[in-house]
Amino acid sequence: MIIDKIIKRRRDALIDRFNYDDLPPLVEVSSPAMLRGMTFLEEFADQNAVERLGRRWPRSVAVSRGPGNPDQNSSVWVRSSYRDNRGAYREFLQKIYQVPATSHLASTYHVDHLLNRKRAGTDNVFLRIEAIPALHNTRWGAIFEKLASVKGVARDKKSIRPMNDMIAAKLLGLPPPRSSEDDLAIWAIARRLATPRRPEEIVRQGLVHEMEFLERNQPSA
Repeated sequence: MIIDKIIKRRRDALIDRFNYDDLPPLVEVSSPAMLRGMTFLEEFADQNAVERLGRRWPRSVAVSRGPGNPDQNSSVWVRSSYRDNRGAYREFLQKIYQVPATSHLASTYHVDHLLNRKRAGTDNVFLRIEAIPALHNTRWGAIFEKLASVKGVARDKKSIRPMNDMIAAKLLGLPPPRSSEDDLAIWAIARRLATPRRPEEIVRQGLVHEMEFLERNQPSA
């Protein structure tokens, strides 16, 4: 279906930028105003705009839109306390791609924040949302994001946050690590995300450090 193709193209564009661009995609900003100029192509930066999405309140939902390829230069953001992610994404697809979203979107995908909402700095920050295959999103929610939602980790206050390896792995549908010693899952992610300037071992070390940080901050049994 056309929606599947659009979602895959958007995912691939995010992963390509994450792997090869000096400025990785953002997943959290303190306000939509920070999205102006956030395009892939610097020559279009001044032309990028933050737009209202239909009748949705601009303090709750915003679209960042630039010229050129919409897979690269358009994104939809919601306040972390906002609840109608699916409705906002459906309207985003209609606005940017002129594609009516059918029941296939609801039955096949979860429209979710790329950054776990509980890790957002406050309820007022804006988080990027994308469509993620439901099975992958559920699996990550039950394992990795459960670890990342505890009090010692959640509400890590930052005004801006880029995409990281764990978010990229979830987008790609790779299995989440269950612990810092889950070598099979960690090496699978490292191999997929490695590039000439970021070898497998560097990626692996970052993943292990992330899992160790989560493990250190779990509540005592």
